[in-house]
Amino acid sequence: MTGDWIVEKINNPEKIKIVKIDVEGAELLVLRGFKNFLSSFNPFIVVEVGDFYKRFGYTLNDVLAFMKYLGYEPTYILDDYGSYRVFIYSDMISRSGEIVFRKLK
Repeated sequence: MTGDWIVEKINNPEKIKIVKIDVEGAELLVLRGFKNFLSSFNPFIVVEVGDFYKRFGYTLNDVLAFMKYLGYEPTYILDDYGSYRVFIYSDMISRSGEIVFRKLK
């Protein structure tokens, strides 16, 4: 079962404006499963990041590359304390938190 399969079952999927993904390291797998939805409806995406990606054999760079492929860019970092700031790649190298992506127009 993929995210795209689930979205096909929803009435008015265009009303979904934000998707938060926090699956303890499997974020890239989930993003790949939502590929058609993300390409078609352009919601904001909030993705947890951290060292746990290693368990699934990928890195933050892989997530960033996939999102760029879909036309998204990272815009903000949400830290563990509830504050946010503009995305700077070097801030995420050794930290955990969440990245907010938005679709480039």
